[in-house]
Amino acid sequence: MPRSAENEDLYRVTAMSEMLDSLNSMITMVSAGLGGIAGISLLVAGGGVMNIMLVSVTERTKEIGIRKALGGRKGVILQQFVIKAAVQSSIGLFFGYTPARRAASLNPIDALRTE
Repeated sequence: MPRSAENEDLYRVTAMSEMLDSLNSMITMVSAGLGGIAGISLLVAGGGVMNIMLVSVTERTKEIGIRKALGGRKGVILQQFVIKAAVQSSIGLFFGYTPARRAASLNPIDALRTE
């Protein structure tokens, strides 16, 4: 009896290892997508923390100038702003370093002149 094209596709044999491989590849793709989304959200949050810290440095310029004029060391001022950024968020430690470095490197005379 000749085989017809209709009867060839009636049964399909699939090994469990093939199904496991396809499931693992789907899980890997979903994990990579979620990791990318998490990375983007961390960058956005870090930008927000950096903006908040830059505003904080700008508002406290006179205080920084007084501290530096009285002998405040660069490392102590840097530490003050980095700790503040870290307390605000866990990612703040990384993104708060640049504004803290800017605050620590202010010239005391220029800082005291700002209003």
